[in-house]
Amino acid sequence: MGFLKTICVIVIFYYLFKMIMRLVATFLLKHFANKMHNRFQQQFNQEHQKQQVKSEEEGSITIKTTETPNQNKLNDLGEYVDFEEIDE
Repeated sequence: MGFLKTICVIVIFYYLFKMIMRLVATFLLKHFANKMHNRFQQQFNQEHQKQQVKSEEEGSITIKTTETPNQNKLNDLGEYVDFEEIDE
């Protein structure tokens, strides 16, 4: 009889723990997601304000250059080898 009580207590404890952890995990994930959302929103607002301040400066020009795709293709082709046609 004592063995069955122990098994029942373990099973009940397992299901209660499972339900409680599901609720706690949901709460923690929502809290973490909201916290990360607020951080990203703050970073976005800071960058947006910096860009507005830079664009408001009179006479300032910003040019961002990157390597063009054509240069990448030319660099990846390798060496040029000149060839001659042979008449048979």
